[in-house]
Amino acid sequence: MKQKFEAFSLRNMSSHGYRFFLIFIFSLANFGGRFNPQILRATDLSERLLIFGSFVFIALVSSAIILAITVSAESTFKRLSSGYLFSAGVMLLSLAVVFTFLKLFEPINSSLFGFAVGSLGASPLYRAINLILGSLILTAIFRYERKILERLASAKRISKQLRASQKQLVEAEEQQKGQTSRFLHDRVQADLMVISMQLATIEKETTGSTFESLEAIRARLEKLRRIDLRLVGNALQPNVKDLGLKSAVEDLIEQFSSGMNFDIQIDDSAIRSNTQLCLGIYRIIEQAIVNSITHGPASNVNITVAMTDETHCNLTIDDDGPGATTDEIDAGFGTVLIDSWVSILKATKIVDSKPGMGFKLSVTIPL
Repeated sequence: MKQKFEAFSLRNMSSHGYRFFLIFIFSLANFGGRFNPQILRATDLSERLLIFGSFVFIALVSSAIILAITVSAESTFKRLSSGYLFSAGVMLLSLAVVFTFLKLFEPINSSLFGFAVGSLGASPLYRAINLILGSLILTAIFRYERKILERLASAKRISKQLRASQKQLVEAEEQQKGQTSRFLHDRVQADLMVISMQLATIEKETTGSTFESLEAIRARLEKLRRIDLRLVGNALQPNVKDLGLKSAVEDLIEQFSSGMNFDIQIDDSAIRSNTQLCLGIYRIIEQAIVNSITHGPASNVNITVAMTDETHCNLTIDDDGPGATTDEIDAGFGTVLIDSWVSILKATKIVDSKPGMGFKLSVTIPL
């Protein structure tokens, strides 16, 4: 509860500070015409600085008065605060209070500088025009500011929802891959073992070419069960916690080593204990390799994971494939998964790829 209150207070301070700045700029512009002639008539620098100081002081106090009245009115009349007439009325009241303050400040200002701020251009018509135009200008500024803040708040909500959706996407994918891996291990591998045993029994009753054919089939099934399924299972659910990131990636590239050359430089000593970080890096590498095949195929792929300093880890994947345009890269599902992991890891991503220039992905991850 305390954290929520602090966050709310900070947001209000930020919003009010921005509004105060806008009012202050308006006040400087409004009072500038009154003070400029007096500053120019001043005979020495100290007198000019004194008049300028009074000018800034009056603008600050006037801005504080307008801000206090508008914030109080909006807080008290929340339902009416969105109406244009209500906003204009509050601005008119605020400026009237400011002019009253200037009138009360006249004796002090006259004794200091020899002129009264409130008397400069103080005809009734001028005051009326100043009040009306000032209230309309400030109303337009505040309403535009409110729209900007509402759009920013909406953008933050959408961004938060997007991050939540990315996390759900990754979690759902990992859950599905885990279920598939367990199915391959528990069901398919067991069925292949039973089939292999049955073939071994049949082999004992056969001779000649039939025996050789069955023996070759059983050997292929054993390879499929012991090696191929293990590699697929590890790719679906890599054991980065026990094996480490480097070993898990080495198992991954065994599936592609027949058609591509890999150069791996992975230093996972500083991040091995962070299972989620290692899994995220593994998934980014996995999707980048798939992209190298999809948009290639590439002949050579370089994978580097290294510490840039004590607080950041850098992942770089580049290939010598034909490359792709930004639209082609962004359109793929693999890019969505990479972006999801980049968001979860609070990392930054840079993609450098052009047709005929290969593909390079750089991800900087905070620790």
